[in-house]
Amino acid sequence: MMTAAVCLSLCLSAACLSYIYIRGDADGDGDITSIDVTVAQRVIVGIVTDPDGAIARRSDVTGDGLALPDATAIQRYLAGFTDPYQIGQPASENPTVNPAFPTEENQLPVL
Repeated sequence: MMTAAVCLSLCLSAACLSYIYIRGDADGDGDITSIDVTVAQRVIVGIVTDPDGAIARRSDVTGDGLALPDATAIQRYLAGFTDPYQIGQPASENPTVNPAFPTEENQLPVL
């Protein structure tokens, strides 16, 4: 049985693990380029591993798990097509963290 104190501790720990990232920036370098599309595609087909899920998190622009439609959406964004997924915008995996104010502690590591 989980006590309220343990539950609060877990919630606080989860908040500390929130990251802010740029939606569609698969490699985490701060720019969205064709390299991001390639990195996402390589993770999708298993050529590149993503043990901590950071690449998938940054590449999943459709919000339903990393898959080929995400790579296609990033390609379309780069080609200048209409973007319904807010590619290139700051995002957070925790809705209590404001992605407009990134800090050093809540950035995903650059690959």
